[in-house]
Amino acid sequence: MSTDLSTFGFTSVSDNKVIEKRVEYTDTKIILDDKPIYNLGFGDVDKNGNIDDEAESNNGDIVKVISAVSLTIYEYTAKYPNRYIYFRGSNTQRTEFYQTLLKRKHNELVEDFDIFGVKGFNEEEIEFEEFRIHETYTGFMVIRKLNEGLKFD
Repeated sequence: MSTDLSTFGFTSVSDNKVIEKRVEYTDTKIILDDKPIYNLGFGDVDKNGNIDDEAESNNGDIVKVISAVSLTIYEYTAKYPNRYIYFRGSNTQRTEFYQTLLKRKHNELVEDFDIFGVKGFNEEEIEFEEFRIHETYTGFMVIRKLNEGLKFD
């Protein structure tokens, strides 16, 4: 993990192989409501040390891998609560998989995050709406809900 939390690394381990994984948060340079949008990139680390987000690991530990990536979102947004986090799959199948996970965990996630479904995203603008269970999206965006904490008189 980098000191600014822009990069996280972890290992996927099975009986057959060990795969180095990496999560990176990079600035898209797009500002929304005075808050920057950061892209979550994730995948296997290739032989050149780069993220390969199209790799098919098939290591039998997808639940652990997704949990590890999710934990980085919690940790990153705890440090940077005013940043939107944008993510999508590297292909339609993966994006649909992420959408299925968001649907299943929606009630739990909305306690900590505002969740948005993205309809379009390019270098200049983003088209999005509040995440709706029965809609189909090309990507997703979350931002940490600010916890006001307890107030005492």
